[in-house]
Amino acid sequence: SNYHGVDVTLTKRYSKRWQATATMTRAVFRDATAPRSQWYLGSDGVIARRPVGFALAPDLGGEYTYANTDQRWRANINGVVDLGYGVQFSGIYFYGSGARFTTTSGTDRRQEGASGEKRLRADGSIAPRNGLQGLPLHRIDIRLQKQIALSSKVRVDGMFAVYNAFNHENYGSYVTNLD
Repeated sequence: SNYHGVDVTLTKRYSKRWQATATMTRAVFRDATAPRSQWYLGSDGVIARRPVGFALAPDLGGEYTYANTDQRWRANINGVVDLGYGVQFSGIYFYGSGARFTTTSGTDRRQEGASGEKRLRADGSIAPRNGLQGLPLHRIDIRLQKQIALSSKVRVDGMFAVYNAFNHENYGSYVTNLD
């Protein structure tokens, strides 16, 4: 497998009662399934394996393409503001471009059992490996926090948090069976 990515982070540390961080990742993740081997009985009586020696269908191994979970873009922006009187307001925005998912035809047409990729369709075509790209994810979480001193050594924090504040539809799980 090969992962190539660039991460960029900008941070503004606490001063004047606020801080913020922004992080962006641009990446590509590719991998391959293991190529099929031919098992044979060697001249020394030991079972060995060797390359098949001819081209196989892409779903039978060795296909190098985008990996499952390949996600091109990710970004996070978060900040904290001290409002005074022990009150803090914070929030985070998360963005993730659609990740890739493994697709299958849903039927073991090659009768390989659990070892096969199950991408051969009824019409003889082969489903793309990791061919489903999910929708982008957007999420804004916010929190309001108040610290109350009960004594010189004991403090209590009360928090009010809202996750996915704008109720954006984020689909992170898909049915990847093409049948």
